[in-house]
Amino acid sequence: MPRCAAAAIWQEWKRAEEISQGLYPQAPELSLASDHTAAEEFWIIKHGVKMTAMPAWGRTHSDELIWDMVAFVRQLPSLSAQQYQALVASAPADHDEMMKDMHHTDMPEAGGASQESAPTHQDHHH
Repeated sequence: MPRCAAAAIWQEWKRAEEISQGLYPQAPELSLASDHTAAEEFWIIKHGVKMTAMPAWGRTHSDELIWDMVAFVRQLPSLSAQQYQALVASAPADHDEMMKDMHHTDMPEAGGASQESAPTHQDHHH
């Protein structure tokens, strides 16, 4: 995953963390060791988790960016403090800056619910 993508994803997660601090129940912490597959994490990030603070990012973020989020979350447990700080330091200044170059061609139309199953990580080509 490119460094700038990881940094941009960090900003998005940080923003979500600030918004969700007062919500109950809290969203699942995908960065903790779990038995979720990459495809399951993709589905959770894209569709959210009902009755929790885990939002659905699929309406506003492309599948490509969501796969980048999955890759970032899966790397978090193994990042050193220095690697983590380097990613944070290289993050865009704000959400709008991060999203300005994102293309949303694979997102469902507004008002239409996407019923597809989560693609497997092998289906994702970067």
